[in-house]
Amino acid sequence: MADDRTAELLDEMEDAGLARRPWFELFARYQPERMRLWFETRRKLRDECVELDPKTVEFIVVALDAAANWPQIDAHIDRAFDHGATIQELIDVCVIASNTKGPHALAAGLSGLDRVIEERTRAGKPVPRDRANAG
Repeated sequence: MADDRTAELLDEMEDAGLARRPWFELFARYQPERMRLWFETRRKLRDECVELDPKTVEFIVVALDAAANWPQIDAHIDRAFDHGATIQELIDVCVIASNTKGPHALAAGLSGLDRVIEERTRAGKPVPRDRANAG
C-alpha cells in the first residue's frame, strides 16, 4: 500500500504524461526519494534542451512513441499541440516513424492523433489543420 507521499509522486508523474506502471509503484514504494530524483532529472533533461524547441522535442517523442506503440502517446500529441503543432505536422511525424518501423507505427500515431483531436475539440482547445490555419 502506498503512503500519501508515494501516491502524490505517482499522481504527479501520471499528470506529466507517464503511464502508471507496476514498476513505478514498486520503485516509489521502496525508494521514493530516488524515484523523485529519476523523475525530476528525466523532466529536466527533456525541458532544458539547448537547441531544440519544445514542439520539436514533442515531435521526436511522438515519433518514438508511435514506433513503440507506447500507451502515453496521446499526452505527447496534446503537448505538441500546446506548443503550436498542426495536424499536418503531426501526420508527417507519424509517416516518418512508419518509414522506420513499419505500418504499425503509422496506425499507433494516427490513432492517438485522432483521439487527441477529438478530446481537444470537445474541450474547446485549438487543433489547427496546417500552418495557414494555426493563427
